[in-house]
Amino acid sequence: MGQQAWTRRVGRWQNAGRPGALGSWPHAVEARSLKSNLERQNQALQTALLELRRELATKQQYAGRLEYLLHERLERIDELNAKLDQSRQQVRRLGLENEVLAAMIAAPQLNADILTPAPK
Repeated sequence: MGQQAWTRRVGRWQNAGRPGALGSWPHAVEARSLKSNLERQNQALQTALLELRRELATKQQYAGRLEYLLHERLERIDELNAKLDQSRQQVRRLGLENEVLAAMIAAPQLNADILTPAPK
């Protein structure tokens, strides 16, 4: 293999033996530079993706906890509504009982002398 001569033509380095060859050193340097730049960008994107996945997992856990708490709260509300309905029914029954007792008290008292038979 012979020695290759490098020349600068129109602002670019070219291999004199093979003008415009892609294997010429300026292109190789550019390719390595581009490759390292792309690798850095790729690494940065992978890091960002990991952070976003962690953030998503955290938010999903938070949403799951909120759903659980909502379920517990709705169950408690249902229990309290049932107690309230029972109390309302008890108040109605006591109201009716009160009306009956008030009517009994308000009714005229029969004289016990009238009800007892007269002596013979």
